Amino acid sequence: MMIALWWIYFEHSDLRQGTRPKNLFYFIHAHGFLFGSIILLSVGYKLAISKPYSFEAGSFVAIGSLGVILTITVIRLMLHNNIKKVLFKSFFYTLCGSVLVFIGFYYALIPQMIVGITVLFILAAIVDYKLTLRSYPKIKN
Repeated sequence: MMIALWWIYFEHSDLRQGTRPKNLFYFIHAHGFLFGSIILLSVGYKLAISKPYSFEAGSFVAIGSLGVILTITVIRLMLHNNIKKVLFKSFFYTLCGSVLVFIGFYYALIPQMIVGITVLFILAAIVDYKLTLRSYPKIKN
């Protein structure tokens, strides 16, 4: 999960160096919520190790994941001109995550839900790289 988050955030940010955010206030404050969401994710994963079927573990992972998606959306909206594309991808990932959370809580499949959310973020990182990042010119060292 952390590798996927790193890829989604830092690889994308490297290509946007020098781009001035549209609204610096939202851009900076979104990072605070991003860090808080990552902390919630970490707590959820720690709880999932000690109590894999606990409601608390699933709740922390679900809330942390939603926070990450929302804050990454705000950060990217502040850096992009293609708002429709950013919002579509965020809506799609939020919808998929919500389905995973619903199934996980409804059928008491918390560990499977956590794995599903992790796979969703990994797929998001791969799709992000394949569709978005490859279109940028390579930076020569």
